[in-house]
Amino acid sequence: MRKCKFYFIASFFMSLVISLLSCSKDDEGNNKHENTYDESLLVGNWVLTHVIYEDDEEYEEDHYSTSEEYDIINFQEDGYCRNFCDSWDDSGRWKLSGDALTLFYYGEGRRTVTITELSSSVLSFEDHGIFSDGSMEYTYIMTYRKVKSVSTPVDPDKPVDPDDPDTPDDPVTPDVPNIPSATIKSKIYEVYEDKIIVDFTLDKEYISKMRQMGYCWSTKPNPTVFDSTEGSTLNPNKESGRVTCELKEAVGTTYYIRAYALVGSEFVYFDEMKVQSVGRDIKLSAYYSKDKDKIAVDYNITRNDVFTLYFYAPLTSGFGRVVNDDLGILGKEKGTKYVINYSCYYYYAYLEDVLTGIRYCSNIVYKHE
Repeated sequence: MRKCKFYFIASFFMSLVISLLSCSKDDEGNNKHENTYDESLLVGNWVLTHVIYEDDEEYEEDHYSTSEEYDIINFQEDGYCRNFCDSWDDSGRWKLSGDALTLFYYGEGRRTVTITELSSSVLSFEDHGIFSDGSMEYTYIMTYRKVKSVSTPVDPDKPVDPDDPDTPDDPVTPDVPNIPSATIKSKIYEVYEDKIIVDFTLDKEYISKMRQMGYCWSTKPNPTVFDSTEGSTLNPNKESGRVTCELKEAVGTTYYIRAYALVGSEFVYFDEMKVQSVGRDIKLSAYYSKDKDKIAVDYNITRNDVFTLYFYAPLTSGFGRVVNDDLGILGKEKGTKYVINYSCYYYYAYLEDVLTGIRYCSNIVYKHE
């Protein structure tokens, strides 16, 4: 059977939709028509007893006794959590918000699940995902029983003895070194209707102190790792990178974005950025003209800012050649610009804010379209 640890086979960056059903006052009760529950029921040790795995090609089912301690989840009242067994040990944070149970593990990242049963003794949830190559969807249905104690001590923040051979290679430590705000410098590079691309640079002196780094974003100020997140692998030899924030709200929505770093067992947050996605104050689209001899770029700007309009296209003839035509300075106005139909693999237009340097991009049009 496939490994069925709580983190499963999802990548660090996967986020899933959550639905959480409530529990009644009865010890084993569960009222599926109510959307409230006692979050204190989650606190404690849970041992896996039943797992079902299903995808388009397979169906597998296994049962375990609580004494086997095949997979254990510990939820602590202070928001910490731990998932461990004989060959796995990862700590993190958990948060319950409305119908959402979100977990952010220090090793595997953010996960969300749909709870189908929750009582003082039973926890059951479904986890739906897609293989990393996009080839197939899968579902896990996991059932845990609550136990008073487990054989492995549950204390994710307890300092460990470095001379102990059983100490994990990357133990969780409660100490949080001082990380200056300039450790991660962020700049919004490109903004689309459905994504925001952020460039970052890292202070090499502090890379070794960060276990993870990434970006979190929300439609409300002060986003945290329990909102949408995207991470970047820390590389001591790489002091810069780029992260794509995928957007789910309507076009023209305002987002708040900030970098985070996991330092020891604490999340440190950095300066917040605010930006509106394309589609409201800035509207921009590119398309072939009717006779296909030209490419049209429509724009409609209702902001009191100044932009330079560019047309960008890599050419298919000539390795590495690109077109990056300056189509002029624009203010609060609307209209259409035309460009000759270059032989290109794809193209798009963008408005570059002359003060901030942020690029507001149109749709990307590919040659076959």
